[in-house]
Amino acid sequence: MTTDRAGHTEADAPGATVEREAAVMGGLGVEQLDHLVAVTGFFVQVNCASPPVLSESMAIPPLTVAGLLPEGVHECTLDEIRERFGLFQGADRRPVLFNRLIEFLKEARESAMVEAVCVDGSFVTASDVPNDIDLILVVKEDFNLAVDLLPAQYNLISRARVQRRFGFDIVAVRAGNPEVDEAVSFFQQVRGRPHDRKGILRIII
Repeated sequence: MTTDRAGHTEADAPGATVEREAAVMGGLGVEQLDHLVAVTGFFVQVNCASPPVLSESMAIPPLTVAGLLPEGVHECTLDEIRERFGLFQGADRRPVLFNRLIEFLKEARESAMVEAVCVDGSFVTASDVPNDIDLILVVKEDFNLAVDLLPAQYNLISRARVQRRFGFDIVAVRAGNPEVDEAVSFFQQVRGRPHDRKGILRIII
């Protein structure tokens, strides 16, 4: 039996019986969204009454010659991510991943505990068929993760549940804590090139 960062086990996690239907947006779940994207080959615009509230930002910078974001944490909007990384590019993988990201951000906003989400992984590179999205979930500084979490909140910070529901790798950290900088620094590493650094994106919730 494993224990996550919040001290919960899979057996005693709050809302352990919550089904996949908890991840529903506009009446469509993850599998339905994926199917629609696979059939149409285009981004599926979901009718969402409460879209994520995002900050104003500058445009996402051009990728480097290596196909990576330039070093730094680049604030952006969801629309900017869609235009740069979420459209069909010879395969449906990017729209599929982007629709999952929309759904995750909607749940993050509704949880009332998330301050920002940093986006990394091959999704934000030049790859035509990215493998994944990696996320840093920045929880509000005054939110107490030691108390019992609602099932919807636990679904966002549990690595196992996020991986199972969305296919994302996630690290949850608290704002104002040194572990935020540690997580950002780790995500900016370039695999196999220890002296190089890459950029990541940040969406303010």
